[in-house]
Amino acid sequence: MNIVERTTAQLVRNRIHDLVDLAMDVNANNTGTAAIRVLSDAAYVDIHSDMGSFHSTYPLPLMATNRTLDELEKIIADARDFLGGAQ
Repeated sequence: MNIVERTTAQLVRNRIHDLVDLAMDVNANNTGTAAIRVLSDAAYVDIHSDMGSFHSTYPLPLMATNRTLDELEKIIADARDFLGGAQ
């Protein structure tokens, strides 16, 4: 695995941690409930709050690639938009 592949894999792990942090914030602040599942081929996000419900399924490539990173960033952006732009 070369440096680019290792860096991309680390960025993918970081984005998954960001997604988990968003879910933990929703659950910890009692503003609703959030659940995520990240599998080798898809990521699922469910958020239920006073603002409504957000559910999304995103297909992910089986490898940690730039496309995987892009898809995870879309998930995070969509979830943050639903939550009102939280960082």
